This record gives sequence, C-alpha cells and structure tokens, in this order.
Amino acid sequence: MATSPERLLLVTGAFEEQVLAAVADMALEVAHNPDWEQGLATSLTVAAKRLPDSDQPVLILGCDQPALEATHLLALLRAVGDLEHGRRCDHAATRYVDAVGMPALVPASELQRVSVSGDTGLRKILNRLDADAISIIDAAELALDIDTDDDLRSARERGVLDPV
Repeated sequence: MATSPERLLLVTGAFEEQVLAAVADMALEVAHNPDWEQGLATSLTVAAKRLPDSDQPVLILGCDQPALEATHLLALLRAVGDLEHGRRCDHAATRYVDAVGMPALVPASELQRVSVSGDTGLRKILNRLDADAISIIDAAELALDIDTDDDLRSARERGVLDPV
C-alpha cells in the first residue's frame, strides 16, 4: 500500500460479504456499520469509536471515487507537513468542483469530537476552516463518485472502471 499506514480500518456497510472478499488478502481491521443507509456520517462515527483520542492524523477516503489514485493520497499526506513551504497544518482535503471534501486528513481527536450527520460527512467542517488551517489539493476528477447507475455508466465510459 502506497501510503504505508500504521493501521488500516475498513468500515463496511452495504455488500459487506463482497467487500470483505475483495480485500481478503489485506492486513486490516474491519468494523461494520449497521446504519450505513443513513449516510456517510454514520461510517465516520463507527470509525471514530475505534480511533485513539490523539492528534495523530487519520486519512479518510470513501470507496466510490473510481478516479482516486495513490499519488493523490500521498499529496494529502505531504500537505499537512509542508515544512518546505513554511506550513504546518493538521488538515488536508480535496477540492473538486466548488467544495472541499474527501479524501481528507484530519486529527483523530477531531473526528471523535465532530458532529456529522447524513451524507455530508466532514465537508461542512472542512469548508469552514481558515485557509491557514488546511492544505487543499485540487482534483477535479474526484468529483465523479458512484451513487447512481448513471454514475456507474459514466465511470465506465471514462475508463476509470472496468466494463462489466
């Protein structure tokens, strides 16, 4: 794994059996979210309960952005410790279209304290941060996420998902 995580936590929801079969050869922890239908925020809550109350960074990503590449995740990791440019911040996030969202990197303790609901996850919180508190990495290609059959078709047409 390109990001070399100290710990990898997978929160499952829909299609849990198929997801677990796809990652069977990976060393990871699994936590099931029985409330997955209520939105992304419930998965963040499940993950937060498994994390230590610390300032250790947590890289959060979803499973529905087929154009996501490891280089983007590595850029987020570098962005929080960008001492080369005289910056040090605790947050990094992705900008696509007109919003900032996932993948994102936040301190574990903040993930435990935030109140998230529905399908917005951390987006509102990340978008309210002062410019000096967050590093933003642009990635317009990540605006495509798979929520509908049309999204799935579009991803296949763009070549970021294999044809059926």
